[in-house]
This record gives sequence, C-alpha cells and structure tokens, in this order.
Amino acid sequence: MLHHCCRLCRRHHHGSIKWHQWIDGSWAILFSHPADFTPVCTTEIGRMSLKYQYLADRGVKVAALSCNELGEHQAWLDDVVAHCENKVTVDFPIIADPTREIAVAYGMIDPELKDADGLPLTCRSVFIVGPDKKLKLSLNYPASVGRNMDEIVRVVDALLLSAEKSVATPANWPNNHADQGMKGWVFLLPTVTKEDASAYFPEHKTCEVPSGKGEATHLQLCLVPCDWTNTAMHAECAAFHRYRCNHAGWAIAKWYRRLCPTLLCKFTLTRHRNGRFKA
Repeated sequence: MLHHCCRLCRRHHHGSIKWHQWIDGSWAILFSHPADFTPVCTTEIGRMSLKYQYLADRGVKVAALSCNELGEHQAWLDDVVAHCENKVTVDFPIIADPTREIAVAYGMIDPELKDADGLPLTCRSVFIVGPDKKLKLSLNYPASVGRNMDEIVRVVDALLLSAEKSVATPANWPNNHADQGMKGWVFLLPTVTKEDASAYFPEHKTCEVPSGKGEATHLQLCLVPCDWTNTAMHAECAAFHRYRCNHAGWAIAKWYRRLCPTLLCKFTLTRHRNGRFKA
C-alpha cells in the first residue's frame, strides 16, 4: 500500500507543480480520469468544480490527472463548462500524464482499459493525502462507474474531524442515528474511560450491545454530539492526553489497530527508558 506519495512534478493547465511543495502542510485530493472528452469524466470534473470552493474553505487542495496531453485538457475544459451550463469554473489543476509515468507509480492503471493506440488508461482513483504527506485514504472505481463527489466530500469531512478531535464517525455519518435523535453524533475512541466520558462529555450516550464486550473491556460504543462547543473539554483535552500517555499501553494500541485498521490514529506509543509509554 502506498504510504508516502512520491514526488510529482508535472505540467497542468495552470502551470507546473511539485506535489510535496504544492501540498505545503495542507490536505490534498488527487483523482485520476481515464481520458479527456469522455462523458463520465466530464461530469466528474463538473461535479468536483461545484464542490471545489467548499473544500478550499476547509484548506483542502484538489488536483486531477488524465493521460492526455496538456493542450487536450484545455479544450476539454470548454466541454466541462458547457455541460454545466456555464455555471462552473475549473479552478483546480488537471495534470497531464501522457507517458503514464505518474499513473504507473501510483497504481492507477487499469490493465483492461486501453485507448485507441493500445496504451493503458487509468481507473478512477482517489487519493486523499494528509498535511504530513502520507496517504490517508485511497479508492478505486472502474471506468464504467462515475464517482460520487458528495461522498468524497463526506469522507474529507470525516477525516478532518477524526484528525482534529480523535473520534470515529459511524456508518452513514453525518446522517447516522437520526431515528434515535442523535443525528450526526460520533463515537468516542476506545481509549476514553467511563470517568472521562462522564466528565468531559456529559451528553454522551452508550449503545448497549448483546455481547456486552464493550462494557467488559471499557471500550464502549459511546456517542457524543459532533459539535460539543458547550462541553468543558473534548477528546484532545489535557486529561485525555495524560490518560493516553500513562494508561493506554501497547496492548490496547495494538488491539485497537486490529479492530479499526482504517481509522486514522493521531498517535503512536513509544516506550520510555523507565518502561512507561508516551504518545
């Protein structure tokens, strides 16, 4: 799995970029397209253009990649704007990769999909990269299935929330648990104790499960409001940090990684010389 995005320096319709310098401490999305002028790709660029300002306001940069030449990108964008009834502008770069160098390096190539010259094309890949320049999420769609840009935006919002407040978002978030009157609530991480949950998240609710395993291991299914601006402290409070440093041992961290391999944990545990752990 790709963990560190390799350096990328390519021309696009706004100039040239070096990928790591371009990210520059921001979150970034890179998504590939099989070819310019195709109907599905045209709708995807149009939909992302509609979402671009929302992402930019959250400090998220966007770049697309296609295997066509730079001049073809320019002509294609006229089609994108016309298809969207001239209501959009494409303000993010579209990278030209006619040699497939980047597509091959990033694992974007679909060996079953070829252009008129027999050259392989990309699948519909999505890479979301964090400010640390590490890959946080990757998706691959076949060429026949267009991506839902609303879902990509939802994933970005979930990643930003998890990175900032050390919580986990349930399925269908932010529309989860609406029938229980807890729409948009999120889960506390298993490292939060009952005492801390009660002290710092007084509105939290525990989801009972028949197995009772959450209760037995103090890793309950605790829901808290996504917006807890009125609570005393949140999951990054000093008390939680001290708990994490002094009591969350390697066994818990290792168990949690097995439980939630796709959840982004903000910390790793290292052993002090005195045998204790620190974040």
